[in-house]
Amino acid sequence: MSHDPISAGARQFQRHATQFRARIEPHPDQAEQFRLSYSGFSDDLAVVDVSAGGIALHSCFFVPRNLRMAVTILDLKTADGRQLGDVTVRVVVRRCLLVDYKPTYQVGMQFIDPTGTDEQMFVQVATDAGALSKPVQLEAAGAR
Repeated sequence: MSHDPISAGARQFQRHATQFRARIEPHPDQAEQFRLSYSGFSDDLAVVDVSAGGIALHSCFFVPRNLRMAVTILDLKTADGRQLGDVTVRVVVRRCLLVDYKPTYQVGMQFIDPTGTDEQMFVQVATDAGALSKPVQLEAAGAR
């Protein structure tokens, strides 16, 4: 995968709406460049859509483009209720848009390795019918 910014005019994969709690951790090579003023904010995120190529999440803080990070999806469950625990996927940020003045940002991320075991498992679980978790509230930051 190239880490260069892309400017595709059309989506490559079908997106699926989801609601999963998540937390992020910057790649060690970039951790010094990206620090949060409030440490709890990195644990108060919501994955809002999934595709075979990446994920989008809602955040109460801005996340810069081309930042590589690990996103841990918390308490992942299958459609039949089987607990899978926390799943970590590696991503690179492609876009960050302000969607609400609370503030709420929608962060679009591309999987670094879409063929990875955790990435494929998460996409499969998220796209299965009935696999959506309860709506996530970003209460700590006042975002929705």
